[in-house]
Amino acid sequence: MIEVHIRKRVSAKFSLDVSFHSQARNTVIYGPSGAGKSLTLQAIAGLLRPDSGRITFQGQTLFAAGGPELPARERGFAYLFQDYALFPQLTVAQNIAFGLQRSWFNPSARKAAALPAVQHWLDRLELSPLAQQLPHQLSGGQRQRTALARALITQPRALLLDEPFSALDPELRGRLRESLQALLAELQIPLLMITHDPDDLALFGDTQLLLRGGRIVRNPDEPEQH
Repeated sequence: MIEVHIRKRVSAKFSLDVSFHSQARNTVIYGPSGAGKSLTLQAIAGLLRPDSGRITFQGQTLFAAGGPELPARERGFAYLFQDYALFPQLTVAQNIAFGLQRSWFNPSARKAAALPAVQHWLDRLELSPLAQQLPHQLSGGQRQRTALARALITQPRALLLDEPFSALDPELRGRLRESLQALLAELQIPLLMITHDPDDLALFGDTQLLLRGGRIVRNPDEPEQH
């Protein structure tokens, strides 16, 4: 489904040189902090431009050095940031509805909650009682579900997750992992996740890719290159 061969000089001491392909529905890139996992995901999403290389998804070229490049908004991916990136001044319903808007104008809190697509995801992710709450009034799990609903309302081609459970306590992580697994099985949406948590890897890693020092390590026991 996805093929990535990219290089990106990030600083004088760090460069990405990532090459992999995966046919699995769920692909997990794992590794230590600072390995380049988030940078790799951002490049796939179109939020970071590689210096060279190529990215394809389901046979479509997303990026090719010196050739075509699809803007992030046209790649059809839903990107869930590690901090969820909710708008603090918007209600849960408005945050979810924002994914449907093609301008900076957002519907009122009442109108947002009445939109059929918003109602669907409020109900599906058990957020209906929280529709008029602001992000600072939510628990970590509720914020995550709101961000997930905002991502899925766009009917994405694939879901890109950046350390989705790292900010949650261990018990909540387990429950939300199981909920996400069931939701993905129902929707049949491809998943690309980055993590450093072995439990994420065990549950979602149909294809598992170890990233160290900006490079995919084929042998997990191979020492990091400098």
